[in-house]
Amino acid sequence: TRTATHVDHIWKPLFGTGRVDERGRWTRQYRRVLLGVHRAFGKSQLAAVLLMTVVTMEPVRNGVYGIIADGKTNTTQVKNYIKAMIETNPTLKAVWKVNKDEIINRETGQEIHVYPYKESAVQSRHYVVLICDEVHMWRDDAVWNGAVSGAAKIRNALLIGITTAGSSRDGFLFKLYRKLKADTRAYVCWLGISDSDKVTDRRSWKKITAAGRVTMEELEEQYEGGSLASFERYYLNR
Repeated sequence: TRTATHVDHIWKPLFGTGRVDERGRWTRQYRRVLLGVHRAFGKSQLAAVLLMTVVTMEPVRNGVYGIIADGKTNTTQVKNYIKAMIETNPTLKAVWKVNKDEIINRETGQEIHVYPYKESAVQSRHYVVLICDEVHMWRDDAVWNGAVSGAAKIRNALLIGITTAGSSRDGFLFKLYRKLKADTRAYVCWLGISDSDKVTDRRSWKKITAAGRVTMEELEEQYEGGSLASFERYYLNR
């Protein structure tokens, strides 16, 4: 379910922010995006929904679209989410064919690929839209840089990273966060508590429940049941 937070902080910036150029074409304002959400938000489902939205609403003939998951299990899970959306929607089912290695639109020639995290996923491919799931698990910037480079010549190409807070601020994720915050063509949406908030302050938890997909009761259970560090990282997203 989309909440006001989803619309204002995700959907509008990604798909409703831009300008019309001198040739009358709409141009996307943000080409690189980082979405930081809590563990219960449903990152893989969000990746699938975002991708199916853009292939449907902004179709590019023979365009290549992709999702990079963090491993083989998540790759299968994401494929199944997309497959379920297609099979339960008569309009989508009429034009999309789910094959073993890719998903093809019979009318437009669009292709959807879902790969596990590896640098070869972005080699020799130029994605109209590429969504990177679980970026906090990435070892380095090789895949991200390859995706940026591959999209250089594609008009309105969009690269999206979806993640939860990393285990520390020394790895790739925090470096990417700082880089994109300074990038005028990038958008960062981090739905979590701020550095000044106390982990034990229930008032700060309301920032998390406002993002959706989790209740105060569920946060209380996680707070009581696990370590403070784990709760802060995975559920308060800091």
